[in-house]
Amino acid sequence: MEDARISHSRASVRVALPLAILWIALGLFLKSWAVVAAAALVGLGFTSGMILHRMNAHTLARITWFLIANVGAFWATFLVHPMGYISFMFAPACAMPFLMFSLGRDRNTVISLVCVPITFWFVGWYTDYSLYDSFVIGEEQARTIIAPLSAMTVFILVMIEMSYFASVFSSYSRGLAVARRRAVVSSEAKSAFLRSMSHELKTPLNAIIGFSDLTQQDAEHGREISPKALAERMEMVRQAGGQIAEMVENMLAFASLTNEASEDELQPVDTTQIISIQIAKLLPKAEAKDLDVSCDFDRTQKVLADPERLGEVIKQLLTNGIKFAPEGGWVHVTAHQVDGKCLRLMFIDSGAGFDENDVVRAFRPFERLSAENGTVSGAGVGLAIVRTHVRAMHGRVGIEKDAYGKYAVWIELPIAPEKAS
Repeated sequence: MEDARISHSRASVRVALPLAILWIALGLFLKSWAVVAAAALVGLGFTSGMILHRMNAHTLARITWFLIANVGAFWATFLVHPMGYISFMFAPACAMPFLMFSLGRDRNTVISLVCVPITFWFVGWYTDYSLYDSFVIGEEQARTIIAPLSAMTVFILVMIEMSYFASVFSSYSRGLAVARRRAVVSSEAKSAFLRSMSHELKTPLNAIIGFSDLTQQDAEHGREISPKALAERMEMVRQAGGQIAEMVENMLAFASLTNEASEDELQPVDTTQIISIQIAKLLPKAEAKDLDVSCDFDRTQKVLADPERLGEVIKQLLTNGIKFAPEGGWVHVTAHQVDGKCLRLMFIDSGAGFDENDVVRAFRPFERLSAENGTVSGAGVGLAIVRTHVRAMHGRVGIEKDAYGKYAVWIELPIAPEKAS
């Protein structure tokens, strides 16, 4: 906003300086050197403001041209008969400080500057503009020549101020519209979140409560529970608790996302090593479904990335593959270079893949797409986390058909430059 005020001050000076020159020309035409001097003083104020703005002394520039211009106008009120209406210029001058400074931050400056034209007007009115014995410009010339130019000057000053207020109103309107859109999106996201979480939490919570109640009832009625049955119940409770813990972890990760990675965080990262580490972490889940999880490239591939972000991305995508692949299936990660500048990793599995209608919505938070009515749990934020992390590392992410004709997720990251030997 401060830049807008500085720009307005500069624009005001550029517009007002030709007016001062016009007043100088009028003084020469009327052969009134006093009027020429007063107009020249005003012009000097505007010129000083332009020079100080060029020197980036913006506060001093605004105060200087405003004070000098008002002093010049004040002097002119005693040179020209009141019928020239020079004093009317103090009206738009009272509004000018509000355009050039922030009332909240520069309150004292604004009040002080507003008092200048008000004081000048009051002094002129109180003295009846009779500083000198007689007016340099008499009543007839003041009414027929000076008054029209005074009216034009006031009109131009008012237009300058109105244009500023119009631009401010337009800016606030755009900001309000953006805020309204964000509020709508936020409200929709909150509703989607509540719908998703209420549905996804209900299933594992029901399992925990159900098996807990069943075990408690057996104990209260003295019914014996075989070790095998008890172990099965506890395993179901453990799985349900794991599902809840995973959803909470994803939600916390999504809430703490940042959109940019600093240059210090980006470094050459061995993708094969990162993928191998994540596969090892997820191996128990894969073995539980008898899945083959592998990385289909042997040569070390290094990309420019943040190791923690890349690890989270690979974990999310491998987890999705393990969730949706059928028992006895597989999850593979393939890689190839794109234009020799980026490395593309594609995550494919033996599951059904994305529905064609879901591709556009896949990266929106809380979207579970075609799985929302299925048996696979989740909060629907995994791909949103992936997109944010990949973009933060100056990479790309998308969905397209794999070698099996199914839609799969891919990410692209810039290849790390090789160190000079």
